[in-house]
Parts: sequence; C-alpha cells; structure tokens
Amino acid sequence: MEIQSENNELVIRKSNQLISSKMHNNLFTNKLYAIAMTRIEQEGCKENEKLVARLYPGEIQALLGDNGNIYRELKVAAKLMTGQSMVIESEDGNFKAFTIVNEAEYRDGIFKIEFNENIKPHILELTRNYTTLNLSVMTIFDKDMSFRLYEILQKEMYKSRLDVNDGKVEVEYNLNELRFMTGNANINEEKVQRYLARNKIEECRLTHTIASYNTYALTACKLI
Repeated sequence: MEIQSENNELVIRKSNQLISSKMHNNLFTNKLYAIAMTRIEQEGCKENEKLVARLYPGEIQALLGDNGNIYRELKVAAKLMTGQSMVIESEDGNFKAFTIVNEAEYRDGIFKIEFNENIKPHILELTRNYTTLNLSVMTIFDKDMSFRLYEILQKEMYKSRLDVNDGKVEVEYNLNELRFMTGNANINEEKVQRYLARNKIEECRLTHTIASYNTYALTACKLI
C-alpha cells in the first residue's frame, strides 16, 4: 500500500480491485488492516520478499481510541486475519482467491503481521486503477459497514466534476452483492457454502446468482 502525506494527513493508495473484493471483517480488524498497511516493510531477498508490518498495542489503542482489552481484541483479529480468504475478480470474469495474512504474532510487546505476497500488486507501486483513502477518516468510523462504504464510494469519486451535478456521483449497486462487499454477508459461512454445494455454483458467481433483483441507488457525495 502506498502512503503519502497530503496537507499533513496520512493517505493510502489501494487498488480498486482490492477495495471491491469480498471479505468479512469486524470493525477493529478493518481498522487494524488500514494501520498495518501503512507500516509495511519489505524483508528478505528479492526472490523471497516478505511484506511485514509491526505495531505496538499501545499506539493502536491510542489511535483507535478503543477502551477494551487490546490484547484480547488483537488475538481475535489475528484469528480472523489468518483464517480469511479474499476473492478478487476482474472485469473479464477471471478471479483469484488467497489468504490475506500468512501469519500474525504477538511477541515481546510487538504485534507482527506478515501479508500474503499476492496482495503486493494491490498496495505497492500503483500507477492506475487505484483510490486514495484518508487514514484519519478510516479510523473514526464506529460501524464496519460505514468503514467499507467509505472505501467503496470513494472509489467512484474519480468521476466527480464540480460542474456536473455539483460534484455528486450516482452509483447503482446490486443490494446482495453490496452486502458481500461490505462484509455484512460472509462467503465463508457454512450456510453460504451449503448453498454453493447444493447448487454447484462457483464462489465468484454466487452473488450474481442469488441477486438477480433488489438493487438500489446510492449517491456518493465528496467525502472528507
């Protein structure tokens, strides 16, 4: 993930494919991903390079303003991260599924995350088809759907022009597909997997199969 400073604020570049990917997280884990990806270091030889982020629980708690048990929350997040797969689809119908994190470890006061190498082209050296996100905005949301909607709608703001509709952009989403994109529906849940098996449907086609209706329009105004 590329990090830049705009007006003394930390912003992050993320590929549009990554933003549109389908995954299920809680709010704390989503925020933890955002913070961790600003700390990514490339370690090892070029042929076997690892993407590693190191964070201190105290700074995570201070940044997120979380008053809970940070160590318990980190343990829950680590389980989610290492057991989670992401599905990225291209416009031509191809798709790729992979785990986001290879390993998450807490040792000697440091929380270390090793990212899957497959995520590298979606977070580093981006030149096109990416979206810039404001880290300070991402860390203030108190609902996981709000967090994901910020990412998803911000992705559409490249279409915004102040001389057209006051800069507003109208985007129509399939309701069920949006549920998967925001994490309100989990493609890894047992009942979803049973549906897949019963109907012999590929995962990447699930949302298109069960969502042949029920669409609604969202208006994406310029966000902070």
